[in-house]
Amino acid sequence: MVSTGFSTEGLPLFQNYIQNPIYQTIITNTIVLGLTVGIIGTGLGFLFAYVQVKVKAPFKRFMHLVALVPIIFAAFCPGKRRDSDVRAQRHDYQRCLWCSLLLGARPFL
Repeated sequence: MVSTGFSTEGLPLFQNYIQNPIYQTIITNTIVLGLTVGIIGTGLGFLFAYVQVKVKAPFKRFMHLVALVPIIFAAFCPGKRRDSDVRAQRHDYQRCLWCSLLLGARPFL
C-alpha cells in the first residue's frame, strides 16, 4: 500500500487530495480540531496537576474524581453495536443510556 502510494499511480491521487477544495477543508478542519483538543487538554491537565500538587485547596478529592470520570465513564457506556459490520462498530448514542442522559436525548431501549 505504501509503495503504491509513492509510485506513479499514487501520485495523482495525492495531488487530487491537495488540490481539491473539499479535501483541503477536511485536512484543515482535522488539523485545527487536533490542535484545539491538544491545547485545551494540555491546559486542563496542567491545571488539574498543578492544583493537586501545589495548591492547598479543600476540593482536591473532588477534582481527582472529576479527572477520573472520562476514564471510568467508557466502561459503563454499553452503546457499541454487536454487528459484524466494521462500520457499525462506532458508538450508538441513541442506545446508550449514559450518553442520552448527558446529551438530553431519549434512550431507545
